[in-house]
Amino acid sequence: MSILQQTFNHVKEPDIRAEVRGMLYGIGSEPPRGHWVQILRVNLNRPCCINKHSGKWDEPNPNCKACEGLGFFPTKVYTMAFYSFMSGDEKSAAPEILHIHGERYYVTNEVFVDQRQAELSALYEILLDANGNIVEPVQRVVRYNIKAAVPYREDHGKLQYWALNVEKQEV
Repeated sequence: MSILQQTFNHVKEPDIRAEVRGMLYGIGSEPPRGHWVQILRVNLNRPCCINKHSGKWDEPNPNCKACEGLGFFPTKVYTMAFYSFMSGDEKSAAPEILHIHGERYYVTNEVFVDQRQAELSALYEILLDANGNIVEPVQRVVRYNIKAAVPYREDHGKLQYWALNVEKQEV
């Protein structure tokens, strides 16, 4: 065994999932940096007000009460999320500059099964008490449509966490 292999065999990789969970929920004496949100996670096997014609899906009915305009029956999921506002320029792989402006939430890897499910779902800010706990009954404050869901993965493809680029929906 080479010196390089011996060195790498003893180096422990950081557990990014645990780091993200610790950031969101708090760990030890560290306070949580996340806050509770409600996600309407769609079930892609249960279409509601959306129909498939010629291999393509129709647009969902935005006024549908059963699925809240998502097109598929959703499940309400409560999770911690970290909010960030992005503004500025970022150099892309191509020579052009990307102008980034928008809102982003970070959530744990368990929230969504895949990117399509994430991008068809919605996120709600909900009313929290002074201690950061959910006020019962749940009161929605702002709805965000998920415009892009970026899965962050480790080198071997294991999903670590999701970054959700969102857009506020006018209600």
